[in-house]
Amino acid sequence: MKILIADPLCEKGHLNFNLNIIKWFNNDQDISIDLYLSESMLKDMSMQGIAFKDSLLTKGNKYKYKLNQLKIINAIYKYAIDHKYDKLIFLSYELFSTAAFLNLRKFRNNLEIVLFEHNTVPNSFAKELLYRAIPTYKITHVGLMPYISKYITEKFHKKSIYIPHPIRLIIANTNEIKSNDVGSVTNVFMPSFVEENLKHTICASFDTLGNKFILRTKGKISKFKNVSTQEFFYNYDENMLDADAIFIPQKFDYRVSGVLFEALQTDAKIFMSNCLFSKNLKEKFESKIVIVDDWEHYIRHEFVNEINNRNGKERINREAFNSVGFKLLQKELLCQK
Repeated sequence: MKILIADPLCEKGHLNFNLNIIKWFNNDQDISIDLYLSESMLKDMSMQGIAFKDSLLTKGNKYKYKLNQLKIINAIYKYAIDHKYDKLIFLSYELFSTAAFLNLRKFRNNLEIVLFEHNTVPNSFAKELLYRAIPTYKITHVGLMPYISKYITEKFHKKSIYIPHPIRLIIANTNEIKSNDVGSVTNVFMPSFVEENLKHTICASFDTLGNKFILRTKGKISKFKNVSTQEFFYNYDENMLDADAIFIPQKFDYRVSGVLFEALQTDAKIFMSNCLFSKNLKEKFESKIVIVDDWEHYIRHEFVNEINNRNGKERINREAFNSVGFKLLQKELLCQK
């Protein structure tokens, strides 16, 4: 079987996801894999493949960006047809350009297309129209949670399968950090994007806990004494492994958080806003996930007691989790046992 794996978006935040998914494909000797990615992503992954120019990904003008996405998708699709691939895998995609292109195809062939869903399952009427416009002929959608895949099938009547988000290996030496903080400071890490008003509420509430609690998050200089900010986490892995708690306040419904899957392999408890994603995770990792309805009230009145409760500090076995993902990919996408 010949497979072309492509990513028209090549978002920097998807680097580890792409790298680990590609490894799952490369574990099968009966499969021939080629890559079609941006110049910088191929370089960052230290892999060979067909490259499109990074300049096509500039987002200054949204209309030009969508036009460039059409150009990228057309080039990828043409390459797949010309070289007689059996499957074309899109690791991510832009909704408007993909729906438009797939509707403008003037011929049918044996090429099967697979679309991985990140932030593309509709959350508005306009997006729903575009999503419904994606044809169903030889197209499979991949949901990164079982409920997402089920939703795609039941609401939009599209073929959808579940493949889990891979967990990358976090490697860090935390001995130096731990020697300074162990037993004296509770470390909380909040690396994800958070809407500014909610972020201010969390930081202001956290400030009331005193200097025995440290919150590390993204941003410029903090006005709160126990909130440490960085514009970029060069020591990201150290912060993840050193954390007693990890905050993921942004709500996710029909999309997932890569930070969450990284956090599962740490000793930290994971605090999340009440949403579809967190509620489904809670069913599987009950003591590891704490659902928060009101961040201000929770931090001021409940957080300390919860963090002192040792239940839920166990790590998820990364290798076992990824092994399940690899087997599902083999079965669902490659039709192999």
